[in-house]
Amino acid sequence: MLHGEQKIRELMRFLAIFLVIFLPVNCLGEELTAVVKVESSPCANTTQPFRGSGMIFQHQGSLFVLTSDHVILNGGSDYCHSIRSSTLSKRPAEVVATSWEEGMAVLKFAAPELDHSALPDLTVAPRQKARNGDAITVAGFPYGSENLLVNGRAFVSDIASERHLLVGVERMIEINDGKGEFGMSGGPIFLRDEMIGMLSHQYLKLVAGAPSEVGEYERDTTMVENQLLAIGRQKIAQWLKQIFSGKESAGLYREPEDQISGQKVLHGFGIRLELVPRPPTATLIKAGGDGTGIGGGKNWENDTNLSVLVSKEAQKNPKRIREHAGPAWLVRLRESLALSEQLRIPYFSTLRPPFRKAYFSSLEEFLFLAKHPEMVPIRFAAGENRGDLPGEIKNLLLQAKFDLNYFQQTYQAKFSAPVSAALEEMARAAEILGSRDWRLVTYQYWNAVLKNPEEPNSAWYHLFSMEFTSADDFDRVSRMYGTLGKIRDVLKQLR
Repeated sequence: MLHGEQKIRELMRFLAIFLVIFLPVNCLGEELTAVVKVESSPCANTTQPFRGSGMIFQHQGSLFVLTSDHVILNGGSDYCHSIRSSTLSKRPAEVVATSWEEGMAVLKFAAPELDHSALPDLTVAPRQKARNGDAITVAGFPYGSENLLVNGRAFVSDIASERHLLVGVERMIEINDGKGEFGMSGGPIFLRDEMIGMLSHQYLKLVAGAPSEVGEYERDTTMVENQLLAIGRQKIAQWLKQIFSGKESAGLYREPEDQISGQKVLHGFGIRLELVPRPPTATLIKAGGDGTGIGGGKNWENDTNLSVLVSKEAQKNPKRIREHAGPAWLVRLRESLALSEQLRIPYFSTLRPPFRKAYFSSLEEFLFLAKHPEMVPIRFAAGENRGDLPGEIKNLLLQAKFDLNYFQQTYQAKFSAPVSAALEEMARAAEILGSRDWRLVTYQYWNAVLKNPEEPNSAWYHLFSMEFTSADDFDRVSRMYGTLGKIRDVLKQLR
């Protein structure tokens, strides 16, 4: 009898595994016929279109396609868009809305032969709530294929992943063992028979011995990755409701010309942001500092030698976004442009000791840091700082920076950990003071750097107690401490 029960348990276990692996695909019927291939290109040249995948849905009697924002060239009547699948002949579509920050786009099309009642309304939240470990199905059209790729062996590894950089999406779905290729972004993911998310254009790159990094599918990417990221249905429904109610918020966007050329440029609110290599003149003091812990699983301290060039521009396409001031961080950038035509931002810094640098390798990362409440951009005009810092502090700061550089170059190898930490804090504070955001370094923060040199646990105590190669260097330490003290006193009077 026991032997028979054991056989039944083994049979049930086999059946459970079978259902997990095959049921997600087998129970999908009409849902898969709603997956389409999306194309977007200049109407005058359709030889190399942008391609992606999408999901047909209905809303208030009309048919739409949800896809990824980077698939669509949203530039007005000069650009043409179409959708097709194995069950739906090619037909034109028009852009309803796109959002670079949310990573989504909506097209509208006509297909009288389709049964609207069999299609979902994606403005409605899903019936099911996915959990970590759930088996899901990934679907989409690879760039060079007319065949729908369906993979039912994927599973949710993190239902609320923070390892992404879509600046308008706080949480994404992290997927393991799901095949994804260039051309599949915008395609749906299914939990059993229900669409619960949309594949993003981002995936996780696994780096041996280092934190995983977020990558983006490029036009020349042909590899298959199995660490995918998807936008959840809740976020999709929220964004679509805003679109159809006419309440979508303004945001930054890319021009079709920039998408086609591959330039990393954003527009909006009267400014232009471009990711460019950083010139040598954009460095003040080279100091270390741990920038990790800011978020997203990224090591922010790694210098990428990139900067963002900020410049003024007239609104090219007023219909793209509604005119208003924009978010607070962007308003501050625009105000800074009142003193110069261009600004370069090579990195960000924390606002209080210990001062830490944070670099970026993409516009998404730049926006993530710009929105972070504890970070401030270090801004340079024409390669050097020309802010409205009072002249008295400017002169004192030049002397302090000179002494800081001298000690870092001469005694770096002899510095104890407390001394190195103190010098890095001073270097970071000096950089912020020399930038246009010098007012953000309060007297209290600066005072925290100048701890009492007579206290044994003070970094200044260690610095004054060092064995110097010449008596002049001890005088330099005294002068540097006195100079920083004068800067602190001037800041106190200004507040």
